[in-house]
Amino acid sequence: MTRETRGVPAAVVRCLQAAGGYDVHVVTAESRTTLRYSRHCTIHRHALATADEVLAAVQEAVQEMVTSTSAGEPVVVVPVEEELIRLTGEVDWSAAPQVVVAAGPSPALCRTIDDKWECQQLLESAALPVIDTAAADDDRARVLARASAWPDGALVKPRLGAGGRGIVRCRTVEELDEALEARRDQLDRYIVQEFIAGEHVGCNLLAVDGQVVLATSQVGWLDGVPDGFTTPVGLDVAAEEDVLELAQEFAAATRWDGVANIDLRRRRGDGRLFVVEINPRYWQTLLGSLAAGVNFPHAHVGRARGGDPESSQPLPTRWADFHTITDTAPALRIGLRNVVAVRRATDWHVLALDPAYEAVLLADKLRRIGISGARRTLRRPRRAAGAALRRAGLRQ
Repeated sequence: MTRETRGVPAAVVRCLQAAGGYDVHVVTAESRTTLRYSRHCTIHRHALATADEVLAAVQEAVQEMVTSTSAGEPVVVVPVEEELIRLTGEVDWSAAPQVVVAAGPSPALCRTIDDKWECQQLLESAALPVIDTAAADDDRARVLARASAWPDGALVKPRLGAGGRGIVRCRTVEELDEALEARRDQLDRYIVQEFIAGEHVGCNLLAVDGQVVLATSQVGWLDGVPDGFTTPVGLDVAAEEDVLELAQEFAAATRWDGVANIDLRRRRGDGRLFVVEINPRYWQTLLGSLAAGVNFPHAHVGRARGGDPESSQPLPTRWADFHTITDTAPALRIGLRNVVAVRRATDWHVLALDPAYEAVLLADKLRRIGISGARRTLRRPRRAAGAALRRAGLRQ
């Protein structure tokens, strides 16, 4: 169940297809989803803005599935986005006795985790290693004095949001003051956090009542956006012991049930790990874990059906996502500069598993890159003309 089907939902479908034996139906609010071209799932379109709409959408999909579902076999609902995880937790499922919702955090815990400030307070109270963080709407002088002790500067982050959007790095206290001043009317929506120089590390997990049963660690080897805060497009997937130990501490402290992605930072110099934030859902690089031999959606659904997830250790794997590398023109250039490494790390065979869907995705990417290039081409003559007019004194 998802509102948009790009990225993570498509990866969940791919993982279930790889496991085999599933009749996958995608309930989405997206009107023209590219997943409708996939041979591995059936699409159901429905509004998903309220708990009542979620229940109605699932009931409608179950009615269509009844002919292909064995008698008594449960229909497992897997919400993919945070908002839908919250909404499914608020639904009274007694009206749909055949439905089982895959394990996930409670709506209250999900809301706490989504808010970066409240999440920091929760993690700190659980004695987990967190990064020094201040509320942006705290006394300005106190925030700046605190940041002056941070050797590598600060980050200004939205309290709500994902994907690295809206994050600004400030290397000096003066830059931080300017960034806060620019947001003075909405400081309550931001936090200020120490920037830890070092390496970004990710941890993906499936937990059952506070006990981690599946986990992988990942470190980027190819960034999609230089100096950005987005997920790397190339990953080394493994099972680093200290990362998995920290994941278990988090799961035990929160009695976590379901999947999660933990953003970590490994400090340069001493190698200490810090928790940056928690994503209470499936993650963009889900197929990296699949390439390493760990199928999180298959285990997640199996658990909902009453089985015990089989513990499996990931095989150390260097992985690159073809779709992410080719998603934008800048990322494409990065991929070409690392063409040999990308060729070796990309799981190319998956492109042949769903050819119609892959062809539509590729055509859409080429179209967007073409439009972007055309816009840049059209801007050049206008910029040249404007520069000429300014040199002639006809435009300021």
